[in-house]
Amino acid sequence: MDKVLVWGTGGAYAMYYHEMKAMEDAKKLCVLALVDKEAPSGKLEGYPVITKEQICQYAFDKILIAAHGGGTKSILEDAKRLGITPDKMISCDEYLKKYGDYETFYKEDIKIQTQVLKEILAASDAEVCDYTWMYEKVCRYGIYCFQKGWRSQPEIRWTRRGMLQIAEEFARFSCFISQLFIENAIEVGVFKGRSSYFICALLSRKNPAMKYVLVDIVDELDSFECYREILPALDKQIPSTSKDFSGQSYDFVFIDGDHSYEGVIEDWNNVGKYGKQMIVFHDIFAHEYDGENGGVVRAWKEIQESDKGMNNRIFSEYPDEWMGIGCVLQ
Repeated sequence: MDKVLVWGTGGAYAMYYHEMKAMEDAKKLCVLALVDKEAPSGKLEGYPVITKEQICQYAFDKILIAAHGGGTKSILEDAKRLGITPDKMISCDEYLKKYGDYETFYKEDIKIQTQVLKEILAASDAEVCDYTWMYEKVCRYGIYCFQKGWRSQPEIRWTRRGMLQIAEEFARFSCFISQLFIENAIEVGVFKGRSSYFICALLSRKNPAMKYVLVDIVDELDSFECYREILPALDKQIPSTSKDFSGQSYDFVFIDGDHSYEGVIEDWNNVGKYGKQMIVFHDIFAHEYDGENGGVVRAWKEIQESDKGMNNRIFSEYPDEWMGIGCVLQ
């Protein structure tokens, strides 16, 4: 049984916590402590929280890195300065895939998500228009945790196979689009497809004969065939870009691909402006892309300003700060 320290207590930790806890319960792992750069006093989930300087006080086999992107790089740099050898460092993802019951959790995610999609397909108009009902479905379906304060929302099932969404704003958006009768739809930029499957279920409920086209430059769709069994509307056209559909009209267009200013404008010009009922832009307040010539924030603003009479609707928990969903209504 490995004795480990877990470095990081944020969003990545939230996604891996249940799998690590399952390994502990099975006596395959022992978490000695959590390492946090701010080292709050007391404990988290029953584990002592220590500073990186206190790591030397522990006899451990491995340090599991619970972080995303730049956070991982920072942890590895700190570990090197502390004299911790690379063989002692491993990401939570890599460790759990190698030693954990990865397949069981993977299958459980699919089971839960497909059940939620079936519930949406069978729901009444009153149910899908009700925010409380929809929020419960979004939370149970699962959210990829990349936000602070996740401990204040225990109702959300945080999972690495969840949607890249803010639960509240996505639930309101979902209620808003739930009554649309859509013949055909296209989503540019689908990544793993979790949000795509959810939206497709909502729109398919009103029109089972709908076609929902998935567009991306690389096929990273997770368990596509499994979800397509209950969502026959799904039409995977990957690899492709919006150029391949330039000038074609769709009732519903969802733009969430290249987040650079040029990328968003190109997707708008290729398919967005031809949308017949609704055009949706994701991450309209995502300032992390400002370095890409203004990113989605600039593109959304310019598209709005191009037509002062444009009918818009915005869903945002953090206006002009983070993420956000912008809709153009035709």
